[in-house]
Amino acid sequence: MRYDWHPFVTSVIPFPHVHIDDAKAHLPPGPILLGDVLVASLEYGALPISADCRSRLNDARTAFEATAEWGCQ
Repeated sequence: MRYDWHPFVTSVIPFPHVHIDDAKAHLPPGPILLGDVLVASLEYGALPISADCRSRLNDARTAFEATAEWGCQ
């Protein structure tokens, strides 16, 4: 699975999207927090840039959830 967004490369697909198994389909994921993408990256083996990376991402999500008007899941 790969998250992409390249609004200045092509005007055909100007929205953030997901590729699954290098499929040619561009699936719009709906609203998604960048922090959630980073957490998923860590779960798939990306190396954190700091020892407290997960804690900081969790704190940021909690702060966002407290103020989001459209809700989070």
